[in-house]
Amino acid sequence: MWRCGEQDIRLGLGIWGKYPYDQLINLARLAELANYDVLWCANEKFYRDMWVTLGVLAAHTERALLGTFIAEPYTCHPAMIAEAIASLDEASNGRAVLLLGAGAVGFRQMGMERMKPLTALREAIVIIKSLLAGDRITFHGETVEANDLKLDFSPRPDIPVWVASRGNRILEMAGHEADGVMIATYASPKGIDYALKRVADGAQAANRWLKDIPITVRVDVALHSDPKIARAAVKPMIAGMIKASAPNRDFITQAGVTIEDELYNEIVRAEFGKMDGVLERLPEACVDAFSWAGTPAQVAEKVAAVIDMGLTQITFLPHETKDTTAEQIVKQFADRVMPEVAALMRGD
Repeated sequence: MWRCGEQDIRLGLGIWGKYPYDQLINLARLAELANYDVLWCANEKFYRDMWVTLGVLAAHTERALLGTFIAEPYTCHPAMIAEAIASLDEASNGRAVLLLGAGAVGFRQMGMERMKPLTALREAIVIIKSLLAGDRITFHGETVEANDLKLDFSPRPDIPVWVASRGNRILEMAGHEADGVMIATYASPKGIDYALKRVADGAQAANRWLKDIPITVRVDVALHSDPKIARAAVKPMIAGMIKASAPNRDFITQAGVTIEDELYNEIVRAEFGKMDGVLERLPEACVDAFSWAGTPAQVAEKVAAVIDMGLTQITFLPHETKDTTAEQIVKQFADRVMPEVAALMRGD
């Protein structure tokens, strides 16, 4: 927990499964020692398995919460998600957080479709919360069924069930039903404010107060003494996100960014990993809207602007450059960015 002005801020780290396990363990230990509060383990298809990685991290950390990032109800039945998160929670002495999402990458390669993501997530929450409560459930939904299901061990009934999204309807559903919300993609006050209003709409419909719902933003971060290098490091991610989201481009407009049709179509047509031709023409406004990239001082200003909106949690994923490692970014964020954020919030 970090004290920034009059607010206590919980700091989360997204951990990719692209690293070998000895590096993942070292990264998690480094983050815990540097006062990070939550380790979110990414569920990127075809990298190292999220659930296995969470188990490994549970065995090699002591304090930090351990969250799925994300669990989706297409490749894993909600009952199996409930079983897995309850097992992780027991193995980690009560440190598990379940973050659900619709997912985006990998379905095409497996010949799968994300059918009715809003309904799928809502129905998954019903099944998962029922099973965690120790109930026996029969459920016939539009996307999933459960027939006389019950976990054969006793889980902690109040394991938090969060929802991650940038989509309007899912954000509203999260405000209505989830124990916490992760706002994905948006990094600037304009985009985050838009997402918060969607969460607030859902909360109001459920007679909930927005301030009572834990909310974190999830932002891609690159740090470097040369801001041009840092900003270049996140551009492939941004272009890939635009391509993966096609034909939906609402989130671009909602973040206050304009991309000309010709460039947008080039990005969509380009192959993943072969986007060099479009990266240099990607508007710099995209970098500011969808990442925190620059020197530690520059990034601190961006973080402070978000915290000033009332958020009490932030989560970031480190993007390496040619001469900065993930470990260095994790340490610099704790040693240089967060103290500067605290100073800015105090008005120093």
